[in-house]
Amino acid sequence: MKNPAACPRIRTSCALPLVVLLSLLSSGCHKAVTQIDIEWRICAVPGRYDAEYLESLLQQAPDPAKAANLGIEAVMYERDLPPDIEKCRQYYQPREMHETPKSEYLEVLNRYRISMLDVLVRYGGNLNTGHQRLSCHWLAPMTPELLAWLLERGYDPDLPCQDNHHSTVLSHCVSLGQTRLTYDQKYEMIKMLLEHGVRPDVLCGGRPILQRLLTIPDDPHLMDILKMLLKAADDKGIEGYGDSALITAFEHRQPNAALVLLEHATRIDMADQFGNPLINIAAGAGHATCVELLIARGANVNAVGSRGYTPLHAAAAAGNEEIITVLMQAGAAVNPLNKKGQTPLDVAQIDVCGPRDKDRTQKVIDLLISRGAKRAAELNDKN
Repeated sequence: MKNPAACPRIRTSCALPLVVLLSLLSSGCHKAVTQIDIEWRICAVPGRYDAEYLESLLQQAPDPAKAANLGIEAVMYERDLPPDIEKCRQYYQPREMHETPKSEYLEVLNRYRISMLDVLVRYGGNLNTGHQRLSCHWLAPMTPELLAWLLERGYDPDLPCQDNHHSTVLSHCVSLGQTRLTYDQKYEMIKMLLEHGVRPDVLCGGRPILQRLLTIPDDPHLMDILKMLLKAADDKGIEGYGDSALITAFEHRQPNAALVLLEHATRIDMADQFGNPLINIAAGAGHATCVELLIARGANVNAVGSRGYTPLHAAAAAGNEEIITVLMQAGAAVNPLNKKGQTPLDVAQIDVCGPRDKDRTQKVIDLLISRGAKRAAELNDKN
């Protein structure tokens, strides 16, 4: 590459004496490319060349390992493929790329990345030194094939991202449910990482990883991933790993996940950001089995949450006969008052949680009255 500062612009329209041309050549215009030139070419547009050209650049570099380290980060950050399909035909399906499904495009892109990374590692590139984009900034997510390649070559998946959340590769895999990767690919990578021995107690988007997992809807592998993470935490002696995710499981209507978490929970006395205890949240969400399990673990059936609601208030507001029965059999107070001075019977009658079926509402009211429930006005009249 010519150095613009050392090489003045030569107009082809005017002839220069031979002595001037020789002078320009002797001033450095003909010198070989420098380390900086090589690094710039490698990092500027990796999606514009293939592995063969990359290797030719590294062969010219005075310090190929340094150039290779910079190239690793550039390749992992790259979202584009070389435009010349003929040069990279082995990476492509035989069709135009604009017709290629996104998940297939990622497979192609990551095979291209592997071909480039293989060259960079052979020339001294270190996968674990200063490459935060291996675990961060996944503009184009990894695929199982790329992750397996990295792990086989010594990549440390526990290296944290240099951000405020200290995310790892596992963090990104858990959050991939709504990206271009399929749920099967996400599951395969999480399983691969846990079998490799990564730590499960990491953050994902600033939240514990289990909380993030439970907010992704419709994941068919949710329960399997949850159990794998809990087992990994047990194997590493991490106590209370799933406790913080219990509230998330209730809030996002994941009763099966909540049951698994309750079986591993070391404590059940936590509350949500509004001060609602777990049993109140479970009662309001309609998780009868979880309420029974919480009671068996010693939860207070008269615990008071926000607005002065007890579990019975929450169950009455939700119109859940089964949970009302469970709470009363466990000794729940029948006529506690909330901050508005309402009893569970009052709450059941006013449809706090929105319109309900009239027959269902009447059954809840009849059940409460049969157990001695009163309206607040009736209690005041007696006083």
